[in-house]
Amino acid sequence: ISIPIINDLVVEGTENFTVTLSSPVGATIAVPTATGNITDDDQVTFNISGTPSVTEGGSATYTINYTGTLAVGQTATVNYATGTAAGGAADATPGTDYTAIASTLLTFTGGGPTSQTVTVNTLDDFLAEPTEDFQVILIPGSNSANSLIGTGSATTNILDNEPTISINDVIQPEGTVGGNITDFTFTVT
Repeated sequence: ISIPIINDLVVEGTENFTVTLSSPVGATIAVPTATGNITDDDQVTFNISGTPSVTEGGSATYTINYTGTLAVGQTATVNYATGTAAGGAADATPGTDYTAIASTLLTFTGGGPTSQTVTVNTLDDFLAEPTEDFQVILIPGSNSANSLIGTGSATTNILDNEPTISINDVIQPEGTVGGNITDFTFTVT
């Protein structure tokens, strides 16, 4: 007996079905039932997006979502963590420039929300410094057989909030009447 299996694109775990033989003619049925298992090969894809820049001391918000379909009650997991951004601005220092987050598990359940929000707080270190950056990255969860990572990281720039001081250029010819005093303007922003 051949039984066609239909690919439904829904993450649903292993399913089973039973085939029962009955009413034999001229024969005896030794084993009347058999169970078939359908191993699910469907996956959801996790993505992250977030705040591209935040002023030092503020909070950056990230949305982690999945695309695809989870059957009601079926779960898919993904971990997230903070880390060093590749390229771009200078690297922010965990614990000094932002509150580091170790690998943290998020669980998504079919029939529930398809996205969750996480927050990373930046720290005001009271130092004048250039723009620094960090990333929030996605790491496959414990049941990663039913999930993929699509957009796996989001980079955030931390913009410094300390005042800057600048001085203007001045041209003063020698021997000016009234003395050799030259005024410079300092600007604090």
